[in-house]
Amino acid sequence: MKTQTKLNRSELDLFWKKEIVSWIDLEAYEIAEPQTIKEKLTILENVFKEETGLTILHQEDIKGHLMGLPSICSPIFENYKIIELLKECGTITERTTEKQVDKLLENYWDYVSAKLLQLFRAPSTSIIFKRLEA
Repeated sequence: MKTQTKLNRSELDLFWKKEIVSWIDLEAYEIAEPQTIKEKLTILENVFKEETGLTILHQEDIKGHLMGLPSICSPIFENYKIIELLKECGTITERTTEKQVDKLLENYWDYVSAKLLQLFRAPSTSIIFKRLEA
């Protein structure tokens, strides 16, 4: 993937949320096709709750479940693919040191689980869903 100009905070947020939503795969579940991204995320959240036995999900719960590679979604987990995504959004550039890359990889699961929790908690009227569906 080609390295691009570093995205601003809003663009970076949208980039990662789009990426996370693209991981959701409902094919293995006998569920009616959701009409909106929020509905899709609600299904994901409910499956996570059911599979973990929790009624409220916290970031650490989401992180642990994502790292276990659940069947309902396919997060990027290979370091080289994570690095490609980080280059694509401009987080890693030619000036990024190996130590910085290691830190980004170390923080990856915390970051994506926080973004997913934001999506779970966002009301259906949130502007983020209009931006994701655009």
